[in-house]
Amino acid sequence: MFNIAMTWGYAQSNPVRRVRMYSEAEARRDRVLNHDDEVRLLKSANKKLRQIIIFALNTGMRRGEILNLKWEDIDLEGRTILIKKSKSGKPRKVPINSRLFEKLIKWKEENNNSHFLFTSSKTGKPFKTVRKSWDSACKAANIKNLRFHDLRRTFGSRLALAGVDLNRIKELLGHASVKTTEIYLHADSKDIHNAVEAFLSRRRHGFKSRRERFFLSFFHEVPFVS
Repeated sequence: MFNIAMTWGYAQSNPVRRVRMYSEAEARRDRVLNHDDEVRLLKSANKKLRQIIIFALNTGMRRGEILNLKWEDIDLEGRTILIKKSKSGKPRKVPINSRLFEKLIKWKEENNNSHFLFTSSKTGKPFKTVRKSWDSACKAANIKNLRFHDLRRTFGSRLALAGVDLNRIKELLGHASVKTTEIYLHADSKDIHNAVEAFLSRRRHGFKSRRERFFLSFFHEVPFVS
């Protein structure tokens, strides 16, 4: 559109020329983080990136939303996060689960001189990107084809596996419609249905391992990672 406007003399430049346009195939990608990859990724990440990853996996928030967060946006008493400017242009609130609450208390004590949640130890300013550290962590963990945005999809998929209503997942992810959430999570995917059935079967017969019981105990609220 902007290129046409330039051709016709209505605009001098294209303000979105550097914005990456995603294809339908990319929009429908189904990459999620499994437990083993998650453990390796967290071990490979530096301290700041590890905190950001934990935050993303527990909230489903977008990278830009996370990096722009200020402590004033965090209501620890009410256990909610206020996203003042989301992709839709409307503010929304995200709940803080028990595990993330514990982390936030600790992080605030360590970083109480900054207005922003996540700041560079070198500059003291908020991160504009984590691309370099993300790529390094993925490489060190031998994890391929994983994007930061896939952490958001992982969050939504875990909610779906926990039996959370699709409308509720839509609200938590900040989607405009349930249809978007269905496409995003591949709700019609055979793999998703099989995973849900396997989960329900294991729940009916009892979870044997400590990790399974530990994970299950938090399914009444937003899933989390350690």
